[in-house]
Amino acid sequence: MAAARACETHPVIIHETSDNCGGGAPGDGTHLLEAMLDAGLGKDACFAFVVDPEVAAQAHAAGVGSTLEVELGGKTDDLHGKPLRLGAYVKALHDGRLVMQHMFRGAPLHLGPMARLVVDGMDIVVGSRRSQTFDREPFLALGIDVLKYRYVALKSSNHFRAGFQQLAGAIVTADTPGPTTHQLQVFVRKNAARPLWPLDAEAAYPESPKGRAIGRLP
Repeated sequence: MAAARACETHPVIIHETSDNCGGGAPGDGTHLLEAMLDAGLGKDACFAFVVDPEVAAQAHAAGVGSTLEVELGGKTDDLHGKPLRLGAYVKALHDGRLVMQHMFRGAPLHLGPMARLVVDGMDIVVGSRRSQTFDREPFLALGIDVLKYRYVALKSSNHFRAGFQQLAGAIVTADTPGPTTHQLQVFVRKNAARPLWPLDAEAAYPESPKGRAIGRLP
């Protein structure tokens, strides 16, 4: 959060690379969201999205304008943080049927029932089906214009750049605990031959013979 707040141009795109559904993560991690709430970013911040079909269904059952107590995210395992117990206002609902833009322009994307919750002033999008945030469509579907916020958080490693690079004042990586983290040393490997790069700096591998092609040949 310190790195994001130090940025002088906005919006600051904070991408949670370690909870990327495109790499097999559940998308329900709460580490970044909890840090943003603790930082008191309020109306300056929005987040899309946390995968939590239970909370999305709860919001749809209650309807727009309702106030709920929810336990958001953190339901897959202990690695991705604990469920956040929150008091939330239901500001908007959507069926989750979107049309993608930018790198997948025109392709359909179904995120299941979605909800826009407001917690301590922050807009939080909740979805029902796993996907990384490729573009602005999950925000726009629920009436969120990311250009009006100082901090825009999403779960993706690289694909988000096609839709956010040009509008971003700055991009900050949040590498929280998760299966798509850049910190490979956090994983336990029981059968790996050592030394193994990048876990071991001294690992060395023989070069291929000069002039010899490696791989499939025509």
